[in-house]
Amino acid sequence: MSATRRHRADIDALRALAIGLVVAFHARIPGFEGGFIGVDVFFVVSGFLITGLLLAELEDHGSIRLGRFWARRVRRLLPASALVLVITLLATVALTSPLAWRSTAEAGLWASLYAENLFLAAEEANYFAPEIRNPFVHYWSLAIEEQFYVVWPLLLAALARIAPRDRLRTVLAGGFGVLTVASLAHSVQLTEAGSTWAYYSPLSRAWEFAVGGLLAVGWPQVRSLIAGRGGADLALPLVAALAFAGSLLTTDAFTPFPGWRAVAPVAATLLVLAADVPAGSVVGRLAALEPIQWLGRVSYGWYLWHFPLLVLAEVRLPSFGPATRLAVVTVSLLLASLSLRLVENPVRFHPALGRRHLPNLWLALGLLVGSLAVVGVVDRAGAARLDEPRFAELARAVEDFERIEDRGCPPGADPAELAGCVWGDPSGERVVLVLGDSHADQWLPALDEIGRNEGIQFVVRTVVACPALPTDGFVTGECVETQHSQSEVVGLIEPDAVIITQWTGSMLGADEQVWVDSIRGFGSELAARDIGLLWIHDPPSFEDNPIDCLGIRSEPECAPGRDEAAAAEYHRALSRSGLTTPHVEFDPIELLCDDERCRLRRAGALVFRDSNHLTAEAARTFVPELADALLEAMDARSN
Repeated sequence: MSATRRHRADIDALRALAIGLVVAFHARIPGFEGGFIGVDVFFVVSGFLITGLLLAELEDHGSIRLGRFWARRVRRLLPASALVLVITLLATVALTSPLAWRSTAEAGLWASLYAENLFLAAEEANYFAPEIRNPFVHYWSLAIEEQFYVVWPLLLAALARIAPRDRLRTVLAGGFGVLTVASLAHSVQLTEAGSTWAYYSPLSRAWEFAVGGLLAVGWPQVRSLIAGRGGADLALPLVAALAFAGSLLTTDAFTPFPGWRAVAPVAATLLVLAADVPAGSVVGRLAALEPIQWLGRVSYGWYLWHFPLLVLAEVRLPSFGPATRLAVVTVSLLLASLSLRLVENPVRFHPALGRRHLPNLWLALGLLVGSLAVVGVVDRAGAARLDEPRFAELARAVEDFERIEDRGCPPGADPAELAGCVWGDPSGERVVLVLGDSHADQWLPALDEIGRNEGIQFVVRTVVACPALPTDGFVTGECVETQHSQSEVVGLIEPDAVIITQWTGSMLGADEQVWVDSIRGFGSELAARDIGLLWIHDPPSFEDNPIDCLGIRSEPECAPGRDEAAAAEYHRALSRSGLTTPHVEFDPIELLCDDERCRLRRAGALVFRDSNHLTAEAARTFVPELADALLEAMDARSN
């Protein structure tokens, strides 16, 4: 019997493992920082099962009944996803700030169209950003699955048309093999380039489905090979367990992924599927335990429910520690069980929907229209509330920042491009080079004003999420090139001073000693060239976005405690250990925070536009103090 025509307890166990890893990752359970690899497990299992079903139909009937296949996918997937989407949108209106309504509605629009992955990639949304507040971000993988369900049967049908009947599996294997190699190479290329498309693109993920398909096509040969190896049914799962554990322990939010690093969880899943463990074996009995089987059955619903609940709870609840997160995911598991019993199974196995395809089409259209209607209502409600003065001010703060690209300045500009990266007085005789990431960009409105007042031109060379100097942490190839060419740029433009500043979070996953040595070496180089150095320490970064809080609470309630500046203070101390040559420091922490609290306003301006960036208006309030520090750094070079 085909491996996909019978119930396999090990497949439900794989689903249980996958969902457990993903939920643990989203709930920030220690030790599961790499739990997002669970999605790769789902992809491989889908490729294996769907290919097996379609292949059986081709071999039995000579063709694929596309209407029947897509109708079954509609019944299986759309009702639960539409239910969660609608309830999440309504809960967003009930529980969150109006500032979030329109962005959530936009994300819900793409989620309802099963194109959330394309939306996130186009927006360059970082899936691993701690401050992410899109409750539909997890729909990216559902979107890729649906895109697979649309394209895959068409691909199999096309290959079947050109394949002789007795060579069908050979032709399919060849096609899947080419797709696997091309897609994996594409994934590696995008991942190493640091592109968000690497994570979200169906093209960079297609190989994970394709290798599952290869296993289904080569199933007779695989089983024949394994059958002749005594103990393989135990050995393969054990090897897979080691691969899963190794991947989990060596992968986190700072690991370039997927690329070649996704090979381990994909291969581990293939090993479990290939083992087809006997029910009576130790592994088979473990996989067949009812709690594991039940978790596999509710895995789809739990995946849908858990993330919106975590996002909404974090925004609304005053405390969001481990116990709270555990309680939230437990509630989401209960909702998954209810939706399986009351929505998923009744629709999936409804006799009328199973007999004819047309009712399934009407079901899909009805769910889509209903979802889009709720999206529209939430979007219009958000637009209306943003006209209110309180929320209008918050909305302006969110957008109050300067993009260097808006002035035609490319990130990490080459020396030939730096002429378009000048702030302040373009004809100023004194030149200051600005290095860093987006936390350097946040000071540009203040530096621009200082430059015009003092006759200074600021040459800007920054890259988002890229420390100015090497750290050996996870950075893109563009970032590495920028870091290692800083000295060359200094030599070419011969500035009077250099400003360096960067986000505290850039040090996460970095080698601290490499960072200290980089500061010391670069500082010595500047001193040898008689170039001043102004080091701007990072303002505090917060676990929660103050703007989100201000949308639902008062300013005194939202003012962060001084303890939340601890990470920035540690980064400050670390940087100082490398600042051994003459320099000047500017420390905004002491200007923003007292012993107990950090202020959310300065000179009437809202200070933060998110959890770790200043508004442009707030940056300008630092002009007097920042100008004094800069002029001191420039004067020190001649003393």
